[in-house]
This record gives sequence, structure tokens and C-alpha cells, in this order.
Amino acid sequence: MTAFDRDTLIRVALTPDDTIHAPAILGDEIHRAVRATPQRRPWLEVPRLGWPLQHSPLFLILLLAMLLVLLLGSLIVLSRLPAPARLTTYHGGPERTGVMAGPGPQGHPVIAWEAQRNGAFRVTIMPIVAKGRVFVADDSGTVGALDESDGDALWEASVGSPIRASPVWVDGLVVVGSDSGAVVALSETDGGEAWRFVAAGPVSASLAAVERTVYVGSEDTHLYALDAASGQLKWSLPVGGPITRGPAISGGVVYVGARGGRLSAVDAAGRATLWSVELGDGDVGTPAVSEGVVYVGRGIEAPAASPHDLVALSTHDGSLLWSFVSPAGRQVHLGAVGNDLIYAVSEDNSVYGLDRGTGRVVWGHETEGRVGSLAALVDGVLYVSSTDGTVRALGAATGTLHWTIAVEGEPTMPAVINGRVLVGTTRGKVHAIGGTEVVP
Repeated sequence: MTAFDRDTLIRVALTPDDTIHAPAILGDEIHRAVRATPQRRPWLEVPRLGWPLQHSPLFLILLLAMLLVLLLGSLIVLSRLPAPARLTTYHGGPERTGVMAGPGPQGHPVIAWEAQRNGAFRVTIMPIVAKGRVFVADDSGTVGALDESDGDALWEASVGSPIRASPVWVDGLVVVGSDSGAVVALSETDGGEAWRFVAAGPVSASLAAVERTVYVGSEDTHLYALDAASGQLKWSLPVGGPITRGPAISGGVVYVGARGGRLSAVDAAGRATLWSVELGDGDVGTPAVSEGVVYVGRGIEAPAASPHDLVALSTHDGSLLWSFVSPAGRQVHLGAVGNDLIYAVSEDNSVYGLDRGTGRVVWGHETEGRVGSLAALVDGVLYVSSTDGTVRALGAATGTLHWTIAVEGEPTMPAVINGRVLVGTTRGKVHAIGGTEVVP
């Protein structure tokens, strides 16, 4: 068969005339023609240049090398990207300085979202944030996970007893203490219980975690160190009185106060008390530790004649460096620790900026309600909750009011992260305060 005859047969086969009938041998002829035609093609061809790579191994090697360089470059860039911001511990971190992950809201404050929970929030509690979730614990005994972007409930779990202290997040677990003495670890994903430890008394002090160890203060007078993964007890130590405020941890030392006025420094590795000092009647507040100094409020719920001041102590031996008493003599708490100033919040309705070295007042700002919770510090802005139902942003250097916003109920200690301020309230609400770019 000639090439012309073969082409004619194929054309007729593809678009036959109604009067034409294909010969019986057409299929065999097409099959033989296809087999006789070279079918091999280059296994890889650059369309624009038309280079058959099977004939150019050097080009193939260069191309593979370029792809490998691009892959390695992408991995390096990804490894250097900042990890998602987290705020896993009450008052900002185990040192309890109040310095938050940030950033705070920009511009005019607005309520970005709000969520109603099962119970009220104690003003001494704080929401914690990890992996795009806000974890909150209320006095109904419920722990909940909310979507950080819109406040939608993702899961909730009951621990069976009221919760008066902030939980802590560690290695994918949300660990919380309760009035029954139970310390419960819940999965960050679905709230499933991972482990449970039971102390001999209520756990009303906020938890702390360092190097996969959870530190728990109990009203049974003991400080407990638990393995974060299993809840197994590593050690326990009596500290001379019920623990009602969370411990602070810095440089391998745990600083913990007890009812009756004792503040102790405990070696976390050696399980021994390094020193202890007696600060007078009443409870000792949550300590904050920075650059060799422990700042702590004393005389909480003590008789009026007792000191209700803020003291600065040496981490070396607990010796007194200075004391700040509010003009009205009302209770003072450590609000936050900055580079040049520390910040005191007082039940005389005022916030004070104090010189770190002397405790001298640099500025004061008066609110319209008692300041009973600690403050948050981010990028030169101090965030303060007040019992008048407001959250305020103050210039940390001067105390100048940047903005104030009202919430429903008395707000808890603020958590500042990812452009928002998060607070719970005594009416069981969680508010996320965001900001607009332009102040009207």
C-alpha cells in the first residue's frame, strides 16, 4: 500500500461518506501502518527550546541542582519564620512580670467579639492563648476553648469543681486546678482528660510550668511539682501556710508566698528551701521576679493595722530593698515590671509608675474603680482592668490615658496578644478588644 492509499483510507475512516463502506481489511492495514511508524519520543522536552534532555545529561543535572537549592532555601525560610504567638501562663510568663506576647490593639478600641460562658470569672484569673485558641476557666468548673478569631466555642469540659485560678498551657495540654484539689490536664484539641492529680486542699493559686514541670500551690500548705506529660508527682514541699497566690519561677528557683506572711525561695532541682522571710499578717500576693529582685504585695486581707504595701526583696536572701505604701494606705499589688519603672495597682483606685531602684512615685493615674487585678505591659503601653467595668490603656512612661473601653461586669486581668486584649468578666463574658487603624 502506498502512502497516498494509506492516508486516503484513514481520512475516509475518520469522516466516511454514507455511501462508502470500509474494506474488511482496513483495521489490519491501519494496525500494521501504526506499528511501522516510529513512535518513540524524547522522555522530557523543554517546550520552548526543544532540547531533548535524554541527549543532554548535563542539563538534567543542572536542573535537579537548581530544584534542590530552591527546596533547601524554602526550608530555611520556613524555619526562620516566627512561631505563632502564645500566652500560656498567668501574668505573662513564669517570672510573672506582666510582660505579654503582644502586640496590643492599634487605634480606637472596639469589641471584636464576645462570648458567654457557663460561670463567672474571678478577677484574678486570665485567659491563656495557644495555637489560635483562647482557653478560659470559670467558677462553674468549666474549661472552654474558643476560636481566637471570632470567639466561637470549640469545646468545653467540666472538672467537677469551681475554678478560681488561671490554667497553664504546656505541650498541648491545658492544666487547671480546682476547689476540690483536683489538678486536671485536658487536651488542647478536644478537651479530653489526659491525667488528674489530687492535692489535699483547694488549688486556688494560678499554675506555672517550666521545662515540662507544672508547679502547683495548694491551700493544704504544699508546693507540688508534677510531670507535665503524665501528672506524676516529682516532689512536694511544705511552705508554712496555705498557698493562695501563684508561684513565680526564675533561674531554677520557685518563689512562693503563703497565708500568714511567709515568702519562700525553693530550689526547683534540689527540692529544698533556700530562704524564707516573714512579711507580716495576711496573704502574700503573686510575686514577680526580674534582675535579682522579687516584687510582691503583702498584707492581703490582713487587719487594717498591718502593712498593705508593695515590697522589693533581694533574690539572694530575701532582704528588703524598699517598700511602697499608697497615699491612702490601701492594698497594693505588683502590676507589671518594665525596663525603667515598675507598676503598682492599688485598691485606692489608682495605678502608679514607680522607680525600680527606689520605689519612688514617678506618675500616678486615678481610675473610677478599684484596681484589684494585675496589669499587662506591651510595647510601652500598660493595660489595666478596673472594677468600674473598664479596661484602660496607659502610656507606660507617663501614665497618660490612651483609651478606655467598657465591658459587661468587672474584668479580669488582661491578656494582650495578636492585636487584641482578652478579658473575662464577673458576668461570665469573654471580651476580645481589638482596634481600628484610625481614631475618629
